[in-house]
Amino acid sequence: MKTSLVGLSRAALCALAINSASHCFAQLMLTNSPSWNGGDYITPFGEPEIATVGQVFTADDAHSLLLGFTFHLKSDAGGDVDFRGYVSTWDGTKLTGPLLFSSGLRTLPVGTNTFQPVTFDTGSLSLTPGALYVAFLSASGAFDSVDGTAGIAAPVSSDTYSGGNLVIALNGDDFDALFANAWEELFGIDLAFTLEFPGGAVPEPVHFGLFGAIALAGISGIRRLRRA
Repeated sequence: MKTSLVGLSRAALCALAINSASHCFAQLMLTNSPSWNGGDYITPFGEPEIATVGQVFTADDAHSLLLGFTFHLKSDAGGDVDFRGYVSTWDGTKLTGPLLFSSGLRTLPVGTNTFQPVTFDTGSLSLTPGALYVAFLSASGAFDSVDGTAGIAAPVSSDTYSGGNLVIALNGDDFDALFANAWEELFGIDLAFTLEFPGGAVPEPVHFGLFGAIALAGISGIRRLRRA
């Protein structure tokens, strides 16, 4: 059964946080990161395989002004991973344009062996209640002929968010393909994510341990799962 974490109270969110700091800060979050077990993840995100990974979510009246989003990454194999963060509307299979947010280039250095929060400040991005959106990372447009992949934290053992799913695209260095071709939507799987909105209160960022992994790779539409 899906468990929606939208609109949880300050006390409930603080209780969900694992190894969180002792106090909470004033923001309203749509998040499932406290349910992440600290070890499961999706891989290989980056160059050359899974170039794009994202989380589809549904805006509502309480979550209609997006301030930022956070995923959690660690090095997986090869060299540095170069990518950008984006937000776009979602038509159920692919992006619909134009992009609502595009970040500058980010780099996850090789040797980042523990999960690090990667946060993007989207400003005050107005969303339409009831509409579908996707927050995503893409290495497309940043390929440098040096293979490098990362793992992205995901509570793959259960569908922890009721308003969307994890999505991936094997689009290589072709960013335009994200608008033209259907992505693969992994029903029953979500990323460990946080979306930030004004108002409310939630726990400070959680500090996670590492104790195993589930990996997902896709080549020619064939998926591979592994448990480290």
